Amino acid sequence: MSVRGIKPWESLAKVWYRYLQLAIKTNQPINWIYYKDWGDEETISSTSFNRWWKEKGKDLFTPTPLEVEQVSSDDGYVTVRIPLAIRKEDAYSQIGEILKDNQSKGSISTMLKYAPTGRINPNTLIRYQRILEIDLNPKNQGKPFKVKAEALLKLYEKNKERLIKQATTLRAKNKRMMIKLPNTSKLKGKERATKNEYQMIDIRVAHRWLTQGRKVLKNVAKGEFPGKDYY
Repeated sequence: MSVRGIKPWESLAKVWYRYLQLAIKTNQPINWIYYKDWGDEETISSTSFNRWWKEKGKDLFTPTPLEVEQVSSDDGYVTVRIPLAIRKEDAYSQIGEILKDNQSKGSISTMLKYAPTGRINPNTLIRYQRILEIDLNPKNQGKPFKVKAEALLKLYEKNKERLIKQATTLRAKNKRMMIKLPNTSKLKGKERATKNEYQMIDIRVAHRWLTQGRKVLKNVAKGEFPGKDYY
């Protein structure tokens, strides 16, 4: 059940879940005690995120609701008592003051049983996830890393084209929607001449993303997402 005013952390959970699937696929030692509420290895390996989210994930990643006298405040929670006879307007006002006084002591993440650790940058984590998936794809085994990096760039360019087409369609319908296009400048690097061609992709960047993705993969296997030792 969703908590009013608090959106379930579905986007973050989706990336985390995919990393766990990749950790299983690469035979990482999984901390199944930590992930016991998520399901077993076979279930997670064969279940799509959308189905898992409906069956388990949404409940696991929905923060517990804050239940107007303050009784206690610790570990990211505030406990209050609300007299049944109080006017709703007064209750709302007093709860607002209690939250104002306590929000600096914690955050929504402290209310989650499965809370991320370390710095959270979804776009960065997705970059790492995509190059990991390309690297682990059986079709790419044995291929030069440049080919894998180029596959990543093509994926971003294809996504960019799709978003531009979507924006054009919305404009034609007089609808406004903020669409953020993927930034591929870091991956492309600077154009420079080689013996046979112009180098249009910075392989070093893609390799660094893969290295960091492997760190996140190992962290997820241990029960940490994304962990504190990646950048």
